[in-house]
Amino acid sequence: MDRVIRGIVRSAGAPVPFARVMVEMGPGPMPDIAVLSGADGRFAVDTPYRGPYALMIYADEFRPAHLTADVSNPEDSVEVAVELHADSL
Repeated sequence: MDRVIRGIVRSAGAPVPFARVMVEMGPGPMPDIAVLSGADGRFAVDTPYRGPYALMIYADEFRPAHLTADVSNPEDSVEVAVELHADSL
């Protein structure tokens, strides 16, 4: 099984569809990786290396969120949840 970061993007408990999830930094040299969350707010990012990854998640009308996920076991995926907050501008 591939190393994968799986997650869901929410705001106030509701899914945020089509949020952009970008890998800002990983444990080794890698291409730019970005995905969109689905209509249900869920996403999956394939990760080529073991180790920590920094993700940035953003969507229109929300403040960006940052999180780290440690993909330490090559046999398992990592599950994360992201809460976005409305942009008050």
